[in-house]
Amino acid sequence: MALDIHRGECHTEEPVDSLEVATRQLVLMEKYLARFLPLGASHPHRFEQLDLALLVNDLLSLVQTAARHTGVALQAEIPDERFLILGDSDALDHMVLNLLLNAIEAAGQMPESAAAATEQTQTCPPPTREAQVWVSLRGTANERVVLIVEDTGPGPPAEITDKMFEPFVTAKTDGVGLGLAVAREVAAEHHGQLGWERRVAQPPGQATTRFTVELPIAGEGNARANAARS
Repeated sequence: MALDIHRGECHTEEPVDSLEVATRQLVLMEKYLARFLPLGASHPHRFEQLDLALLVNDLLSLVQTAARHTGVALQAEIPDERFLILGDSDALDHMVLNLLLNAIEAAGQMPESAAAATEQTQTCPPPTREAQVWVSLRGTANERVVLIVEDTGPGPPAEITDKMFEPFVTAKTDGVGLGLAVAREVAAEHHGQLGWERRVAQPPGQATTRFTVELPIAGEGNARANAARS
């Protein structure tokens, strides 16, 4: 409400993008918190056909500020094609946003990120950084779409890797351990799956953490099957 009042009082000829982004972030935060309340309980979904590429691109624009603030290079490979799925946009927003913010936070724990954040305010273009997050979207031969979110962070501690998708399991001192639990629940509700792995990438010896979401594409046959299961 305060943002809306400020926007009304400060008239400008051009729209202020930062205020628009802040308002959208607050709306998503409200929905994000609301998702935690019914965890494990049945609640109605509004499934409709939507473009997953458009949804991911929209959320990427909202987390760019967080990436810049923590000195993380956020790179995306989203093809110029539509990936139509049947889904609840609010629930999918929550799942994707959680994966993006988790990856940015994890990558920001790398020692290089602090130095990069300082250098970025002094140089243009920004320097090459070791703290990175990669986001990609691709279709598969079996009528599925795969979203990959990968980061250069240290990865989860060994003691929680076998139960990191369980509620209230977290290695964060200020976390409650519900984000990944809800994200996996959302993937399952959309007849998909969410998994993760620790990988050795290039350059040699640099490990990354990769989360993968696989969802069915909304072809005619898939649409009938999903409707029957919903």
